[in-house]
Amino acid sequence: YTFFNAGFNPNFEVLRDNLTINLGVDLVYSAASGVAESKGYVYPKVTASYILIDQVLTAYAGVTGGLHQNSFRDFTNLNPFVSPTLNIQRTDEQYNAYGGLKGKLASNVSYNFRGGYKNERGKALFKLNPSRTDGTINVAKGYEAANSFQVVYDEVSSLYGFAVVSVDFSKTLKFGGNVEYNSFSTANEVEAWNLPELKATAFANYTNDKWFAGANLFFIGERKDELDFNIPGVLINRSPEIIDVGNYIDLNLNGGYKFTDKLTAFAKVNNVFGSNYQKYTNFNVQGLQVFAGLTYKFDF
Repeated sequence: YTFFNAGFNPNFEVLRDNLTINLGVDLVYSAASGVAESKGYVYPKVTASYILIDQVLTAYAGVTGGLHQNSFRDFTNLNPFVSPTLNIQRTDEQYNAYGGLKGKLASNVSYNFRGGYKNERGKALFKLNPSRTDGTINVAKGYEAANSFQVVYDEVSSLYGFAVVSVDFSKTLKFGGNVEYNSFSTANEVEAWNLPELKATAFANYTNDKWFAGANLFFIGERKDELDFNIPGVLINRSPEIIDVGNYIDLNLNGGYKFTDKLTAFAKVNNVFGSNYQKYTNFNVQGLQVFAGLTYKFDF
């Protein structure tokens, strides 16, 4: 496959006291060879913000879109267990309409709340490759035993909302977090494969002249996948099976001490709860992991 994308993005900005409006459009032409066709795209790029209370409360909204060029490298960065047989296509984000509030509740507390609705044609979804063995038949390829993922594309609509809060408790201590909820609707696929409805993260960081420490907490909600069989020369009398990939919580800790500007001791504890959760179907992560060591900076 080959893609060549070229775009033009004219904008007109309006500034009126506390009001900022950007009127724009994104014109893209994508030349393609192989399984895809060459075509042009037009996307809105309209955003607006209004300061209700200076440095405290700002309302904003927008309607945007864009063409996202997928690549094999992008997919492997997200999921290292994909097979080398992927069909690479473009994702056409037709529109993303959103609105929200952001600002500071105090000099040290910032926030951002947003909700919106978007529609994407050709959104990439990771899904298990059909297994070419029932456990008794040798497979020709090592990735054909329900142990690799394909990419399927569908038109996916998403109703979403997220909240981000950050607190600078002092010059040395900061903490915050975010939560995101998505409600997916697919046009052809049974589920929005391997996309969680709920995600959340929280963090805390402490640092001074000598000591530093941090904590990160991740939560990923339940996801759906599908197990199917396609064994050459064998008739499989069973329907594809939808798999529930459970949610998980992962807590990571780190800290250290600076003896000098050159010598530092550090320690890391990953997956504190020791859960062998599945990040992707049939692939469990390592349990509790502890690292410790010293770093020294040489000055030549």
